[in-house]
Formats: sequence, C-alpha cells, structure tokens
Amino acid sequence: MKTLAPTKISKTNEVSQLRREVSALRSLVIGIAGKDKEGNYRPAAVQEIIEASLEPATRRYAGKGSLLKHLKKV
Repeated sequence: MKTLAPTKISKTNEVSQLRREVSALRSLVIGIAGKDKEGNYRPAAVQEIIEASLEPATRRYAGKGSLLKHLKKV
C-alpha cells in the first residue's frame, strides 16, 4: 500500500479547501448578480454569467497568496 508524504497530503488538503472556497464564491456572485428586486434570477444576468464562465481565464494564480494579493488590489 502506497502512503503519501505529509507535505503531499497538506497540499492536497489545501487544494480541496481552495476548490470549496472558489465554489462558494462563485455561488455567492451568481446569487448577488443574478437576482432582481423581487429576489428572482434575471435570465439575462444568468446567461451573461454562464457565457463569462465559458471564456478562457484572463489571469492565472500561482503560488501562495497570489489570488488574495490580486483581490486586495481591486
């Protein structure tokens, strides 16, 4: 049976945590941007978000904290 080194497990856990956070942020953005005053999703806003998610990424984040640094600049 093959065992993973502690650093490999740590990196795997970090990636899993980041994936959950990105998923939660994506859900939050869609929830905020897509609702109208009555609380329903506007079809045009949902379509715009779906189209934007299909476009290639405009920035790649590498290394610890690069996403956080970018968000602080915005």
